[in-house]
Amino acid sequence: MKKSTVVFSAANVVGMLICVAFVTGARRQAIMEQRDSYDFGDSLNFLIIVLPVLGVCLLLNIVWGILALVGVLRHRDYRSAFGCVVVTALWAVVIPVATGVANRPLNPAAPGNGAMTPLFHAGRFGRAVPEPRCWAIPTMP
Repeated sequence: MKKSTVVFSAANVVGMLICVAFVTGARRQAIMEQRDSYDFGDSLNFLIIVLPVLGVCLLLNIVWGILALVGVLRHRDYRSAFGCVVVTALWAVVIPVATGVANRPLNPAAPGNGAMTPLFHAGRFGRAVPEPRCWAIPTMP
């Protein structure tokens, strides 16, 4: 395996780990603080930490793709192109998984965790900002 393939792959794997670590860390922090949603600080941290990493990885993958294409056309070397495709496929898995982890409910009401179940949803009664979920008062049959 070429040195460039190893360097590009390692940089992308580090970027994936930073992305997943940030998402799980922000989620753990929000759960620990018993928040129902992410706040401005989480968004700002994403912009400062993760967005530059994603940008660098995107630029590296563009350069790597161009180098792999040149290698395929000139030298019939498919190893670099195969590595680029594999890393791109990994990104295609990591980003939806991280998004799915981030979108899971932060403070689900469950017995034993101290969270209270909302009894009704006030959004139908003219609230300016509706709640993200719709809850109804349970009725007896």
